[in-house]
Amino acid sequence: MNKNIAISILDSKNKSDFIDVISKVSKKINNIKLSSIDFFDVIIHYDVMDNKFVKNIGVDIEDIKIAKKHNLYADVHLMVKYPLEDKYIKKALDYGANSITIHYEIDNFEETLKYLYDKKQDLKNKDFDLTIGVSIKPNTDVGVLKAYEKYFDKILLMSVEPGLGGQKYIEYTNEKIKFAQKIYKEKIIQVDGGINYKNLEKIYRTKIDSMVIGSDISKISSREDSIFNRLFLYNLIKLNEDLPKDSNVEFDRKLLSLSKANDVLLGIKVPKTRKLSNKIYKYTNFDILNYFISSSYHEYRRFAIFCISNYCKKYLLSKDINSLEEAVNFINKNIKYIDNWDLTDEVGSNIIGKYYLCLDDEKIKKHVMFYLNSDIVWIKRIGIVSMLPLSRKKREDIVLFVLDKVLYENYHLYQKATGWVLRELYKKDNEVVYNFLLKNSKIKKLPSIMLSYAMEKMTLKQKEQIRKRGK
Repeated sequence: MNKNIAISILDSKNKSDFIDVISKVSKKINNIKLSSIDFFDVIIHYDVMDNKFVKNIGVDIEDIKIAKKHNLYADVHLMVKYPLEDKYIKKALDYGANSITIHYEIDNFEETLKYLYDKKQDLKNKDFDLTIGVSIKPNTDVGVLKAYEKYFDKILLMSVEPGLGGQKYIEYTNEKIKFAQKIYKEKIIQVDGGINYKNLEKIYRTKIDSMVIGSDISKISSREDSIFNRLFLYNLIKLNEDLPKDSNVEFDRKLLSLSKANDVLLGIKVPKTRKLSNKIYKYTNFDILNYFISSSYHEYRRFAIFCISNYCKKYLLSKDINSLEEAVNFINKNIKYIDNWDLTDEVGSNIIGKYYLCLDDEKIKKHVMFYLNSDIVWIKRIGIVSMLPLSRKKREDIVLFVLDKVLYENYHLYQKATGWVLRELYKKDNEVVYNFLLKNSKIKKLPSIMLSYAMEKMTLKQKEQIRKRGK
């Protein structure tokens, strides 16, 4: 079985319509053919209850037929006291269940498990491979199942008390998952209860095989686009988490001068994130990227920005000014999360700067002041770096207008950015930059860091003239 999301229909209002939408969305995601990218399989999870083992009535077991009508895998969780005697197992098999899970805590557990095992052997002769699962409550020790290991294929770890949807995930379940994986190496490990898009990445990080998710999908909306966004978000989290975490985190933290406790590095190298975003960006949207841009994981924020950079590249080619503006508005709305030089430089040069290529100088002047007037270092640096694309297009009037406002800044991150832009402009028009620096060096001594960047490509004579004027 591939790694999967098992969607619980317990809290859905109209089971048939909900499964129909899930089927359509699943097919839509599966039709996204991308090399070397694996998505979660989508299966349907049935929480069947009898008001005896747990104090609730779950889904009608006959609803299994709805999943089978759509050729979806039916994953049946029997939270019932007498699954054998009350014919729940028989009905589940009759309706086409692919997997049947019983609870260790029931009275006749061993008898029921061995019955399922014998049934599995019979069905193998009919080319049907039934998956047998055993579920344990949060306070049940995983080790109790060791004596029955030969009889089951899957362990379902309850991360909430069984019986009700919408409960909070019990955090120590993650350690329980790891322990189960260690002692049951050949078994499928599934977890059920309280999983949502906010905690999914930590659970997936345990390398879990299957996650049961209910209200996080069933309660958002019955609209196909809303469910697609949520399911695709799960897949994007998976794809980011699957990237190799082989970067030197301590080195990267020092390089980026990260100090905030909530700015967490996962150790994913920049080229890996960029490569993923290049492949997947066209299937994302701003609703999905909201999760990534606001994440405490630095690489998640970087992923969102790389996706938006790809949008802007496409919009610029098609001269779609409205979509470029939408991308810029999204960035400005989430500007507080763009809080390091690697993020600001990507935003400034490949998002804001690309937008400015479509505007005249007067409109740019009005817009760029939002960044230049900010007291927040990262926002102000965005404004400076946004001039890079304009420098490369030799639009010196607007570039020098902006740089004139930051030329004597004391902070090194402003000085480096200013010098960087001037160096790019010099490649296109060396006389303009030379004269600009020569003129301003007479007014006041120019910052040495800025000059070292700006004059990198200049002749020795030009450098000497500028330095001489600044004395």
